[in-house]
Amino acid sequence: MEFQEQLYRLRKQAGLSQEELSHIIGVSRQAVQKWEAGSARPDLDNLIALASHFKLSLDQLVGLTENHSSPISFAQNGYYSPSKTSNSIYFIPCRWHYEYKSKCTLWGVPILHIHFADRGLARATGIFAIGNSSFGLVSLGGISVGLFSLGGLSLGVLSFGGIALGAMAWGGCAIGVLAAFGGLAVGNVAMGGCAVGDVAIGSKAVGDTAFSLGEGIHATAQIWNEFCHAVQVRGFGYQLLSYILSHVKLF
Repeated sequence: MEFQEQLYRLRKQAGLSQEELSHIIGVSRQAVQKWEAGSARPDLDNLIALASHFKLSLDQLVGLTENHSSPISFAQNGYYSPSKTSNSIYFIPCRWHYEYKSKCTLWGVPILHIHFADRGLARATGIFAIGNSSFGLVSLGGISVGLFSLGGLSLGVLSFGGIALGAMAWGGCAIGVLAAFGGLAVGNVAMGGCAVGDVAIGSKAVGDTAFSLGEGIHATAQIWNEFCHAVQVRGFGYQLLSYILSHVKLF
């Protein structure tokens, strides 16, 4: 049996889609598609990963020897559970993969989706999404996109991360449409070590209304009052804070 036929048969026998197999091995879906079409062959590392997952020798996998063993039950020993809504843990030499999808869904999207792999950008999509890359209302991941987002690279309405982009952003480098807080902060209102914005407060501040705190300079009630005026805040709470801070130094 040719390798591409063998791979197709094994994948179908396990109840896996091309995308699911690609996540397990740590390659793109297009790579698996090419392997099954015979237009490309996997390298040695990927062959070892495939053989380990399907519990075959390399000779059996590539069709050099026939596999006379009984059909493999991939629901055994924690290697694969065919239900898309169940826990799945795969132990592959030098490879690791974990995925969980909750049975409960909302608008066809799982309430919770967790997806990690030691190679590639294992994607999690759910109301609550956690993974190498994640997309959800509440999202946590290396690359994270969501209404509330936390990640190395984060994009969201409320965004927290090493690099954070959003309506309001907090991070090492933060860019916010409304407000940004971080080591480098860029936004309409920006606060940080280096702040750039219409209203900017920081050790180094650049903007139409900029307050550069500098070294050893105390931020007093005068700075607070000017800041409130700059952003046109007139609420009772801010007036009360201004009164309190008029007698106390912030630093």
